[in-house]
Amino acid sequence: MTVCCQNSLESVVIMCKTNPKFEEYVKIESGRMLLYVQLLIALYGCVVSALLWYQIFSVFLKEMGFKINPYDSCISRKIINRKNAQ
Repeated sequence: MTVCCQNSLESVVIMCKTNPKFEEYVKIESGRMLLYVQLLIALYGCVVSALLWYQIFSVFLKEMGFKINPYDSCISRKIINRKNAQ
């Protein structure tokens, strides 16, 4: 599986410092530094992957009008016709 590391410039720099051989795979596209790598294992279960997915998902929920519970971020709610939609 080939993936592109494009989270941030910092991520690409860290990957290249970890293994200087990655530098030959760094590309600049649309003004962004990208690193293309081939994974030998899946990213499922990786804490950072789960956090990044949650950040994207919670923004999507907020755009739909949901409010994230300040005490439990796994709960979001939206009032529709004076009724809670969870």
